[in-house]
Amino acid sequence: MAIASAKANIKNNLTELLAQCNFIWNDCLTDIEANSADLILCNPPFHQQHAVTDHIAWQMFTGSHSVLKKGGELRIIGNRQLGYHAKLAKIFNKVTLIASNKKFVIIKAFK
Repeated sequence: MAIASAKANIKNNLTELLAQCNFIWNDCLTDIEANSADLILCNPPFHQQHAVTDHIAWQMFTGSHSVLKKGGELRIIGNRQLGYHAKLAKIFNKVTLIASNKKFVIIKAFK
């Protein structure tokens, strides 16, 4: 469902970029070549069954850092209270808040 939603969003909003996009179902970028991506968009989960945790998000962030080319960008959306900006700052060169409201933040991080 997430892949279908991502494809539909690009098709409906950025049709001219659809041919440049690669939509992958994967386990935190396992087996994706290092230094191979310019941009990764991510909505990391913050719960696993009934437990609230950032374990999967951290795995996604470190995997993204490995897969991104130098100067590549990771963009995420997350719940404000999870403090993703501090976690991203530990592994990325530059972390910037793009937008926020009382509940969510959108952050970009550059390798």
